[in-house]
Amino acid sequence: MTAYTDDLIDAHTVRELCRAFTTAAPGLPLRALAATIPETGIGTLRSRSDALRRALLVDLPWRYADLAALVRATHRSASLFQGWMLLPVTMAVATRACDDGTPAAFDDAMALLGEMTGRFTSEFALRPMLTHDLARGLGIAQDWAGSPDEDLRRLAVAGTRPHLPWARRVPAILLSPPVTVPILDLSHHDPTEYVRRPVADHLADLARQDPQLAVRTAARWLERPDDDLRHLVEWGLRRLVRQGHPDALRLLVS
Repeated sequence: MTAYTDDLIDAHTVRELCRAFTTAAPGLPLRALAATIPETGIGTLRSRSDALRRALLVDLPWRYADLAALVRATHRSASLFQGWMLLPVTMAVATRACDDGTPAAFDDAMALLGEMTGRFTSEFALRPMLTHDLARGLGIAQDWAGSPDEDLRRLAVAGTRPHLPWARRVPAILLSPPVTVPILDLSHHDPTEYVRRPVADHLADLARQDPQLAVRTAARWLERPDDDLRHLVEWGLRRLVRQGHPDALRLLVS
């Protein structure tokens, strides 16, 4: 990350986030959140976001359902509730849902992350959810992959990547690369580049984890080839091609 990237969350972000919440809940005390303003001038983007997430969990010491209701109300009523200010909000939603520990809270949090992802990607907040319950999270993400909403389809692909940049790793995905392939199988022929590009990046992550799995997966896809798909596969297997991997070369030269 660069210094510019770190400044995507700054004092202005905190003030606007306070304004968004108090639009939905006038008089809501947000003392801990306001107190983070000095911290948003230093540190990395992740450390700044983590500071805001912790402050939100102090200011909003409620059950998961109450936090979710406030976030939904703010999402409906405050048009400024978007962009990088949503990174700590989505992370707070994930934290509180995992702390709750019930399937109902998990499913509702996944739904809420899906609702918010059109204003700012929820892919980073998906990571603790997947760490908490991989099978349940992947099942929901697989449903998203078939959604008519391109933001949800993109979230399914990007949020489950083994090596999503800037994001925390999901150990179970690293240990079992095949678990995300069903999502890619639903997504590689997506009509939009907005979704296909994350598929290519996800395939590149698979190639890093398990080269043979990546090549076999791409070979299945290329049984129904088109120009967009070939470009996707070339991007996803580019590292293997540079390394002279024989099966990758055979697939893309044939």
